[in-house]
Amino acid sequence: MFKQIFLNEKDNYRTSKLISQIFYIFFALPTIIFIWGWFKPIFSIPISIIIFMSLYFACKNAAELYIPEMNKTNNIKIAMIILIVGVWVYYSGIGGFVFQNSDHSIRNAIFEDLVNKPWPVIDSSNNVMLVYYIAFWLPSALLGKIFGMNIGYIFQSFWAILFILFMYYFICAHLKKVSIWPLALFIFFSGMDVLLPNANIVDFASHIEWHEKFQLSSMTTQLFWVFNQSLAAWAATIFLLLQKNSKSMIFILSLLILYAPFPFIGLMPFAAYFVLYEFPKNEGIRLFKNSDYKRYFLFFKENIFTFENIAGGLAILTIIYLYFSANISGKNIVLGPDTSFNVNTLMSIFIEILIPVILILYTGIRKPIIILTTVVLILCPFIKIGYSIDFLMRASIPALFILYLLTIEATIRTFTERNFFKISVVICIILLGAITPLHEIYRTYEESSKLSLLNLPMKLTPHDYWTSSGAVYDNFLGSMNSSFWKIFSRR
Repeated sequence: MFKQIFLNEKDNYRTSKLISQIFYIFFALPTIIFIWGWFKPIFSIPISIIIFMSLYFACKNAAELYIPEMNKTNNIKIAMIILIVGVWVYYSGIGGFVFQNSDHSIRNAIFEDLVNKPWPVIDSSNNVMLVYYIAFWLPSALLGKIFGMNIGYIFQSFWAILFILFMYYFICAHLKKVSIWPLALFIFFSGMDVLLPNANIVDFASHIEWHEKFQLSSMTTQLFWVFNQSLAAWAATIFLLLQKNSKSMIFILSLLILYAPFPFIGLMPFAAYFVLYEFPKNEGIRLFKNSDYKRYFLFFKENIFTFENIAGGLAILTIIYLYFSANISGKNIVLGPDTSFNVNTLMSIFIEILIPVILILYTGIRKPIIILTTVVLILCPFIKIGYSIDFLMRASIPALFILYLLTIEATIRTFTERNFFKISVVICIILLGAITPLHEIYRTYEESSKLSLLNLPMKLTPHDYWTSSGAVYDNFLGSMNSSFWKIFSRR
């Protein structure tokens, strides 16, 4: 039982491109819907042809991934995984079946506007249009237009479950094993917010991850508050890590940007690491060790200069840039620490980043990606785009996901060694971190119970961001005087 639960004993398995190919189509669908809904046919037709051709080549070059043996044990595990993911998504508030955290009021408003209003979504009286990362909602909004709002909300939950199942399949493919405990670790993976002085673990109405404008969000917090960004960022990060070459790397990144532009930025350093170091190393090519410059650049050229990367990736990046460039708050970029950057922030960095990294190193893992992950997480607080700390909270998502993968590896290594002291340290840090997501889950349970007793609706009333002011207005809207609206928009 010990070996079955904790040790990385690999299943009997085969490999296949099929799930990778299905994921490419699944991941690209919202971008294709966006192109047809927002751009004039003179632009949407050729761009769609480029994307379909890129999908063909990406599917052709897709990585062959682990396919588990379909025996009784694995079938039971898969059923349990689907059940756990379903319950987790249910409690997230997606779809409005239980209490929703405050951010859902804006997200409900965006979704309902996507269902009820023509595309692109505009307010002509104020000369503004919706400019936001809307990819997650587009398949559900399209169904909502056809079958009604309730079906659209239900499909949001289904779409979220599919995202997490794809992501977790990729984790199992990484481990070469169907296992449940890494999913539990994912749900409860977090920094040790409970150790910070301002953490209020008694008041479940509070949000204990907010530390004077510093926050690295737990996986559960990401799902409960910013699912429209985190789900795609998780899946794209692990999918990128499973690639065997760079032939579709830019294409994968480009498909992420309409879902989550800040995580897109946060993922770029890791993409560069794999393109410039990891993939060539796997082929025995080390630029600075062997001085094999010609072989290195030939490998780089063959892997990067593919149709899906150059034509597909750059076409998507260009059209999404044109759309996002109209956003109001995106023009406010600040480099340097926030004015509230102080001792508490440094303490947060130590507890949230450095202690987990030290733990990973303590278990004996030595990989360059550990350094890269640490640097990215430490640098994120020094960049501010917009009016809040959204960049820190969202650009950090890929690095936090990789920190989670490294924690899995550290846990496996520790239990393999059966060193009681190391096992105790690992369990202690994981359990302290788990208090944060438990806090989020319990708050949802408690508030849902209250709403149910009072016979009040679970779904938050949509917030009218069109008539708001300040950050709420600027974050979601763009000017109709922009180049996108004047030249490219289909309306």
